[in-house]
Amino acid sequence: MSTETLTSKVAHIDSNASADGTYVHGSGALKADGVTGNEGKFFKLPHAWAVTDNRDVCLLFPRHQISVGTKGAMVPMALLSIAAPLKEEGYNVQLLDGNIMSGDVEADVETMLSAVKTPPLALGISSMTGYQIWYGLKFARAFRRKFPGSPIVWGGMHATLLADQTLSHACVDYVVVGPGEWTFMDFIHALESDEKFLRYEQIPGLGFKRDGKPTVNVDRKITKMDLVPSSPYELIDVEAYVKDLWYINTRTISYISSQGCPFRCTFCTDVIMNKKRWSGLSSIR
Repeated sequence: MSTETLTSKVAHIDSNASADGTYVHGSGALKADGVTGNEGKFFKLPHAWAVTDNRDVCLLFPRHQISVGTKGAMVPMALLSIAAPLKEEGYNVQLLDGNIMSGDVEADVETMLSAVKTPPLALGISSMTGYQIWYGLKFARAFRRKFPGSPIVWGGMHATLLADQTLSHACVDYVVVGPGEWTFMDFIHALESDEKFLRYEQIPGLGFKRDGKPTVNVDRKITKMDLVPSSPYELIDVEAYVKDLWYINTRTISYISSQGCPFRCTFCTDVIMNKKRWSGLSSIR
């Protein structure tokens, strides 16, 4: 795979990027000149993940409460946002959502896992604290048994708040801390490198295990919303998420128009997630 196909222009979305904004993937290491606070050392991959022409990525949104039902569930907006730049670069993204399944956890895990036909480059799981973690781990264990060569990456609110704790689990290989659109994409690019060693320390927002100990890189800056591709709703069964809200319309569905918050409410996790930063879509977008 050529270096040219694995080059991401990111200066406009990440103030930690190099002056020309270029991360080069596939040159034997992840090169990110001028990344603040990252010297970039080589580390062995925790598993013997082979480099192939595989372009498949699997994403899971665990069930977030015991009884949700199969109609009018919450749209997995975070994972649609993660999927957007991957889709734009030609990856085959499969999104699984436990919230639109039957509620029989064992059967649902088996059904969702059976839908994943071949080993993906990676499994990404987005989770809040609580029931989603338990559900996500149920799926992660089954996924690892079926696809032991595919890394498992956790993101979302819990992984951001408690990255070290999250990384301590055997079914967690990496974590994405904070906004994940570009961190996860850079990680996927790194997996496609043709070398056995990668500079994971130079991916802002990524956490990993070095000699068995949790290591978390510098923060990834919040993305300008206009630079994030449109959410790929074709990855979900839209009808499963349509809601009848009497104060709006009989057919409504969620979408993302902004990210973060400029305020610092002491009870809110967004202070940690987005570091008191905010970005919204322009009126033109």
